[in-house]
Amino acid sequence: MKIGNRLNQLRKLSGMTQEQLAEKIDVSRQTISKWESDSTSPDLESIVKISRIFHVSLDDLLKEAETSVTNRNDEQITLEDLMKINLHNRKLTLLLIGGLIFIMVSVLNFAYVIALQSTTLSTQYMLYRYIATGQYANAPVDYIRLMIPSMITGAIGLVLLISYVIDNRKKDTENMYKVKKVVSCFLLCVLIFSLCACGKVSKDNTAVYEETIGGLGDNELFVTIDTNAPQPVLLVTSQVYDDGTGKQAALLCDVYYLAGKEVKNIGTIESMGTAYPISYDETGIYTASGHAMQRFEVEKSGTLMLAELINEQFDENGNATYTVTKENETRIISEEEYYDIFEKYSNATVVNFAYGASDAAR
Repeated sequence: MKIGNRLNQLRKLSGMTQEQLAEKIDVSRQTISKWESDSTSPDLESIVKISRIFHVSLDDLLKEAETSVTNRNDEQITLEDLMKINLHNRKLTLLLIGGLIFIMVSVLNFAYVIALQSTTLSTQYMLYRYIATGQYANAPVDYIRLMIPSMITGAIGLVLLISYVIDNRKKDTENMYKVKKVVSCFLLCVLIFSLCACGKVSKDNTAVYEETIGGLGDNELFVTIDTNAPQPVLLVTSQVYDDGTGKQAALLCDVYYLAGKEVKNIGTIESMGTAYPISYDETGIYTASGHAMQRFEVEKSGTLMLAELINEQFDENGNATYTVTKENETRIISEEEYYDIFEKYSNATVVNFAYGASDAAR
């Protein structure tokens, strides 16, 4: 079967080089050159691949092209092939661009809803609504409904991209396997992104405390902090002082936490002396004195637990003993270990009770 001239015609019409065509058929460039010069002939499997690549039937492919460029029938076949190839390429371009546009619109809308939800459920926005409406309440917005356009456009974009990949790579079983891998990886990335975004919104959602905050007295100040707990923790105090850095610090506060579906007062913590304000980091809430430090953790069940306690004690001769208590076990530690542990408190963030019912009323 001598199809060299025909193969050369189709390759040039499609704008492919011999190297590009060889890669698609999984042969060497020299093999393509030999086929086009009719030095050798392709096997049946290669002929089928060629017909799929150029979107021509086997009958058309196996018809030996006439060498005369003046032959009218040749001109008609060439134009027909060119139209088929151009139409197919246009279809692929539209699928790719359309899919990317729909996916981009979906992501932008999703990001907007996430940002809107994070803002309208924040403590600052609740205070703003209190000033405007006299009530501690989040905005009456149906965020799930706002997500519907993202879901629809995302689904359409995904279908278009899958169609593009399948139509562009639909040659053999191996390529279909590659298509499935690409689609699976894309869906996994979308799922991970969605879970991370939803997790962030859950972390920023302080509206669960709106009823508790609404019931506070005019002299009570509050703040929500992120600690070791899955949900934000609400701290409430009635006495604050300037810690010297402009923060409204406190030595005593009540701790509230959403356990199940109910907000509960899970305990009170107290620090000793204005030099040791209540502080926090990602591991818990700290209180301290000149010779001790405590770190509290909020368990998932809603229990306030003393997770770590260090003490410095002196005997009648003035000799110091240092101890650390964890999980109800106490052991003696060195002075260096004591100060290393105490440094956790030094590096923690001072709780800033910046909001109160009296402030919002003004």
